[in-house]
Amino acid sequence: MSNRYAVLFTANAESYLKCLDKHVANYVLEKLNWLSEHASFVTHHPVSDWLNEYYRFRVGAYCIFYRLDRREHSLVVEIIGHRRDIYGE
Repeated sequence: MSNRYAVLFTANAESYLKCLDKHVANYVLEKLNWLSEHASFVTHHPVSDWLNEYYRFRVGAYCIFYRLDRREHSLVVEIIGHRRDIYGE
């Protein structure tokens, strides 16, 4: 059995990904692929104490918020955004 998690996107995350420069979008997808292969082994960082079912993953200047569904073996990408937009930097 594979440890790989399926990567699923919400409509908002998919829409944002399509708006990114092709090179940046490919880099984000490459990193998500890595995360899906290593999801069983890495430490997942909660977005905050009050959003502990959502995790964050930094990819360069971008941040990805996702949920893990361990039962369905899937990683659901909820939000992709530039860190300055997400965190107000």
